[in-house]
Amino acid sequence: MNPWDSVDIYCERVAPGLWGEPLNLVSNASFLIAAFVAIRWLRASAPVHKSLWLLTALGGSIGIGSSLFHSFATAWALLADVLPIALYLIAYIGIGTRQLLGLSWKRVAVVYGAFAALSGLFILVVPPTAVGGSQGYFGAALTVFGFAFALRRRHPGASHLLGVSALLFGAALVFRSVDETLCESLPHGTHWAWHLLNGAVVACSLRAAILLDAEHKA
Repeated sequence: MNPWDSVDIYCERVAPGLWGEPLNLVSNASFLIAAFVAIRWLRASAPVHKSLWLLTALGGSIGIGSSLFHSFATAWALLADVLPIALYLIAYIGIGTRQLLGLSWKRVAVVYGAFAALSGLFILVVPPTAVGGSQGYFGAALTVFGFAFALRRRHPGASHLLGVSALLFGAALVFRSVDETLCESLPHGTHWAWHLLNGAVVACSLRAAILLDAEHKA
């Protein structure tokens, strides 16, 4: 595919142009707000592990990458959209398991393997047309829930926040999945709700990481 080829995969876009998806574009502010709030939390909790600053930057970059895609709607912009999401998930799993929970590298590898296996299974089993191409995110939702379950006794506060993150992510996936099927009744679609809810997911997950870091230092 040519990097400049147009990509039209969401209901709101009906014509090319920077403002072809106004709600999908503006709703990306939720990620930037989440990053800004997380920065305030980090400063209030200083000193914190520098990896948390990396996570915060990656969380904010999701909004930047998604804004590029919903502005230009090209193949290169699609990569800019999905790459920050993947990096945030991968970094969160690694930092969460190794630095915040103190697991061995072998156990970290097991967690990564489980995440990859779950994601791959859903991609293979669930037809893309049935869920609007969202099947690749199902493994991530279950992984977040797994983190929440694992922390339920050790750190109830972080567990609760990650549980909320998993529920919000699940709801966001519903809105992402039904976007195209509701085009006739909702011309602007529902993808913007995916952004808003995931901004809250980033905020909750970052807050949970900060709480775990505080416990790790105690």
